[in-house]
Amino acid sequence: MPTIIGVVRRVRDREESCKFYEILGLNINTHSHGGPVHSEIGPSSREFVVEAYKQSERFTGDALMVEIENLKSTLLKLLRAGITPWVVLEEDKIVYVKDPDGADVMLIQSK
Repeated sequence: MPTIIGVVRRVRDREESCKFYEILGLNINTHSHGGPVHSEIGPSSREFVVEAYKQSERFTGDALMVEIENLKSTLLKLLRAGITPWVVLEEDKIVYVKDPDGADVMLIQSK
């Protein structure tokens, strides 16, 4: 079953944004796992995270993170519905699509 697991926040200055959230009392865990350096804003749980990434020309807006058990099957369904992924990352394990309102959705292959 698909699960909403978090939100990607695209921020102008990741360090400045993280300082803001630290002032609010949230902890920041800066890390990278094969892609760009980003920061998890917590306290987080295993069920839901918020991560701050730097804005770029390619990734300008926020994205909803959805974990998918069978990403290939889901992509086939999306393609049949006329929805084409606009970016594929990390050996086809992360895919970005747009929802009907034009918002980014990050689909992540579950382990």
